[in-house]
Amino acid sequence: MVDDQHAHFYLGSDFDLSSVFGWDPDNDPARFASGLGHNFLELFVRLRERGHPVSIGPNIPPETRVIVVFPGPEIWNFRHHCSLGWAVRRHECLIIRSDLHMRYGRIIANALHIVANPRIVDEERRIRVAYLSPLPQRGLRPRREHSPDGNLVLVYKGNPTNLPEYLKQESFLSALTALGVELVLDVPARVDGSDQSWHDFSRADLVLLDRANRTLTHTLNKPPTKLLNAWYADGIPLYAAEPAYLCLAEPGLDSLPFDGPQELLALLGRLTDEPDLLDRLRAGVRHRRTSLPSTQEVVESYWAAIQSQASRPSTLRAITAVTLLVPMLIHVRLLRILDRAQAFSHRRLRG
Repeated sequence: MVDDQHAHFYLGSDFDLSSVFGWDPDNDPARFASGLGHNFLELFVRLRERGHPVSIGPNIPPETRVIVVFPGPEIWNFRHHCSLGWAVRRHECLIIRSDLHMRYGRIIANALHIVANPRIVDEERRIRVAYLSPLPQRGLRPRREHSPDGNLVLVYKGNPTNLPEYLKQESFLSALTALGVELVLDVPARVDGSDQSWHDFSRADLVLLDRANRTLTHTLNKPPTKLLNAWYADGIPLYAAEPAYLCLAEPGLDSLPFDGPQELLALLGRLTDEPDLLDRLRAGVRHRRTSLPSTQEVVESYWAAIQSQASRPSTLRAITAVTLLVPMLIHVRLLRILDRAQAFSHRRLRG
């Protein structure tokens, strides 16, 4: 039996690693709520807990065989880019793409791209891509049974920038009240903030999956994480169609699709008037949940992918790197400017 090869999770030097080493994802699920936290940091912590040979940070140990990269804005500055480019010349590389566009990983040749959206595997044929289910929501509190005479509870979980406008409109909220549906918005004050309870579905009869920007270009690469989490939590997903949802959901059996707030209200009306439909969907969700992988199984599937990465060393694509790095650095700089402007605006409003 071949010993496990060491894997290094590459992070820039400006990241506080002490906050990662002391993190218990299940007891502190609100920390690291970003894509980096869910797809990268949590995976590192869980692999380390299970005794696999892993390390993290900007300095790559000599025993490293595979470098794991989450190619988000955190690493896209010139110094980190050059350091990563030099490292992957001598190591195999696995890129955890999540919902990031292909351009974020193209500078590393021969890398294996792990995506959480099954449709991407069929779409991208010029690079090596594998689909793995995303990690389930950490610290999950599933739905508890409620009194049969109580109102249905519709829960929305997401960032403030993704909150659909109709959920703020008085006419829609009044319609929910008339239907006997309670709306719970679990939204932090700022993007990826820790003031949320995205792990707590204990009151969620229905889970609303929608976003402010529903254009195809925005949702094309999005993973089905929220759909899967609803099933894990024993909640019935009501979803606005996205490519990843359409790959997995079975409408009428384990979920219900809708197109716009009026269709959503019509669905909610059916669910309040037709208890048989509600019971059938709950049974379908419970059946679907039994087929989902556990957190441990997902973690081990990622470890298997890391260990099976091709033996040919990756190389930095010099020309592609030059053409991609400059616009990406501009993009990241704009994101940081917008983030600072938003923070300044919040401070002024509080003041």
